[in-house]
Amino acid sequence: MAEPRSMTAGGLEVYRNHPSLGVSTQKRRELEETVQMGIGLIGAIFGNISNWRHRVMSGAQPFEPAEREQYKAELADWIEVTKSVLDAAKDFEAQHGYGTICGLQFLKPELDKAEETLDQWNDPKLTSAIGLQIDHLSPEEANQMLAAFQKREQKPKFTAKRLVG
Repeated sequence: MAEPRSMTAGGLEVYRNHPSLGVSTQKRRELEETVQMGIGLIGAIFGNISNWRHRVMSGAQPFEPAEREQYKAELADWIEVTKSVLDAAKDFEAQHGYGTICGLQFLKPELDKAEETLDQWNDPKLTSAIGLQIDHLSPEEANQMLAAFQKREQKPKFTAKRLVG
């Protein structure tokens, strides 16, 4: 028999997949690890989509339909796998008690967000304000823009008290 993998947690030796733990404990741990990986993975997927959108909208990268399809496919794949994980967790919790899978309460909202993102997908478009970005202005134009903003900040602000009194 292979030596069980272990890790130190707070000075205690914690065994994973040790024969003495029993099948249900091993299954719970596997589900918990899968849930945590799913949460981390969807964060990475959303981050990649957000960065891609920003690059396209800022003009740093042209819009490519193939890239859009790649991101949509990643979301769809994650949704499919996550639904099967949630089904397995639901079955496990029905047998062993609700709330036994740590982190499960965070996975369902991420699934809802992913499905909504995919259902309401809008392609990024180059923003019309691209010329207003500081990195696209000459130093003189940037200084003029900053001066205009500073001048605007010096104007008095209206408050309800000033308007009434």
